[in-house]
Amino acid sequence: MYHPDFIRYLRNRFLRSSILKGKYKNIYRPSTGATMLLAALHTCDQVSAYGFMTPDYKNYSDHYYDKQFHGSSSTPTMTSAWK
Repeated sequence: MYHPDFIRYLRNRFLRSSILKGKYKNIYRPSTGATMLLAALHTCDQVSAYGFMTPDYKNYSDHYYDKQFHGSSSTPTMTSAWK
């Protein structure tokens, strides 16, 4: 569990987006994957994120048991954030 201030810190410092300027800025939060990766980058000396948001992500499902890929509306945003 993360302190709400840490989540706000991640959102405001690392994930700058046009979403933060709109009317939904107060409910926008980083995805769980982004939160975990940014928390690791914040606390660890070395982080390996092999395969995280690759250019061909559309060819793969989120989980090994999913037969189809169901992208979210934030997938393109997250892809550009990690480049």
